[in-house]
Amino acid sequence: MLNTDEKGIPLRFFGASNAENFLFYLGALSFCEECFFMSGKFAVAKRLAFDAAFVALYFVLSNYLSLPIGWKIKLTFDGLPIILCTLFLGLPDGLTVAAVGSFLSQATTYGISATTPLWMLAAIGRAAFVGITVIITEKIKGDKIGKVGIVLTVIFSSLFVTAINTVVQYVDSCIIFNYGSLSQVFGWLLVARILSGVLSAVAYSLVIIPSYNVLSEFFGKIRHPENREKGELKDSDDRDAENERDGEGQTVKE
Repeated sequence: MLNTDEKGIPLRFFGASNAENFLFYLGALSFCEECFFMSGKFAVAKRLAFDAAFVALYFVLSNYLSLPIGWKIKLTFDGLPIILCTLFLGLPDGLTVAAVGSFLSQATTYGISATTPLWMLAAIGRAAFVGITVIITEKIKGDKIGKVGIVLTVIFSSLFVTAINTVVQYVDSCIIFNYGSLSQVFGWLLVARILSGVLSAVAYSLVIIPSYNVLSEFFGKIRHPENREKGELKDSDDRDAENERDGEGQTVKE
């Protein structure tokens, strides 16, 4: 259930604050992690659960942790879940997260209209751009795309999204609903979109590698749970050895 204000804009789920919602999604992600560690097989149900976690993260970043500029232009990190999902789970999962997440964000923020599918194209286009670029690059190199390749892909995907949104803005405002003009869309609005696209590209390039490193370790444990068990045993042995040394030290002092 969504609570809404007088204008019908959704505020929060089940009366919870934004912070509580964010903590809920983090808890859901942790729950998914524990579920994954219970089995070594990357089953379809588990992938769908993780897709749902990425969709939830997209929704939070898009609706609650974004900076609106005006005329449907905003600075946000909502593309990060799409990029990470595409990198780790593949193009089909990335497209799914992009489609579902962008639909929920559009529907709960602006409502459903004839142009809702158009405003979903940017998110879907980002997933397609990242996924296809990774596939082509790895096929040419015969190896993983690498961190430099990931950064470059993220930067160009942000500019690609800017181009898509500019075209969609023109169709929405000048052709379908006729509330804008060609000079606006390809004038100061275009400048604003280019600036926001450049800022987004820089911001994404700064956070993508740390995020990628964290999830690399996470997915490594999922695919190889025996490594997690070995790590836990090693930590336990290290603690036992340290306790023994402390005990021997105390005996010598006595």
